[in-house]
Amino acid sequence: MTEVKQAGPCKLPSLRDSPVVQTYKSVDDYVEVAPISPSISGLQPGLQFVQKGSTLAVPSMLTRQRRGRAVRSKRLKGRRKRVTPKLPPIIDTVVTVGHRLRFQANATASATNVTVGTLIGACGGIGTVTNSQLSAWASTIKVRRITLWPGTPGNNPSTCEVIWSSAGTTQFKDESKNVVMPTGITVERPVVSTPPKDSLAAFWQSSNNASSILFQLTCSAGTVVDVDVAYTLGNNNASINITGFAVIVVGTIYYGRLDGVGGKFPPQGVPTTN
Repeated sequence: MTEVKQAGPCKLPSLRDSPVVQTYKSVDDYVEVAPISPSISGLQPGLQFVQKGSTLAVPSMLTRQRRGRAVRSKRLKGRRKRVTPKLPPIIDTVVTVGHRLRFQANATASATNVTVGTLIGACGGIGTVTNSQLSAWASTIKVRRITLWPGTPGNNPSTCEVIWSSAGTTQFKDESKNVVMPTGITVERPVVSTPPKDSLAAFWQSSNNASSILFQLTCSAGTVVDVDVAYTLGNNNASINITGFAVIVVGTIYYGRLDGVGGKFPPQGVPTTN
């Protein structure tokens, strides 16, 4: 007859000293015998072990599982990491140009209007109708800055002024920059003005809004006007055709005047017409 041994309460002993550990899923898989392995010093009441030769079998209900450790799977040698194919990046298909346009007043100007259409024409275009029409290539435009270099008008004081137009019913602070130069005295620094926050020139303007006034210029003859602009070449918006020229050759590039056909501010250093 087999001897059964029971002991008082204690922790489940470590089975590291046992050569082989095999678990069973039900109590029918083992018999109640006294443990022979010297590494087991005590058992809880009702817990039994089975000794089968050199194999120590333990029921699965008595085994402990380690928590907090994930099972790591072995990587197969030569297996490459899956890489998601890269797609072409998004690009802007509309060509945007930044440029400084230079003009010089050939007469005294007093609150002379500069519109969206005249500024687009000043950016350049191609003659499409003989002695009549210039087709501009800019579709939208935005003013960055205006710089005025005052001229010397003989014995009269020289006054330079930029007045910005409001964007519709939106109003902004009444503001203009002015410099007065006495006779025989030159100014070291020019008048520099940027579009106010809520002015019409502070926003991109389309060729569809050609008649809108962006700003007004007041200056004496000889004043040099630099206008820094950004404009786009026609893609989604159609450009405008400027008419009224006396001399136009079809296929030839021209740059219009800042204030339009026959205006007081012809461009400098580029091919132009009346």
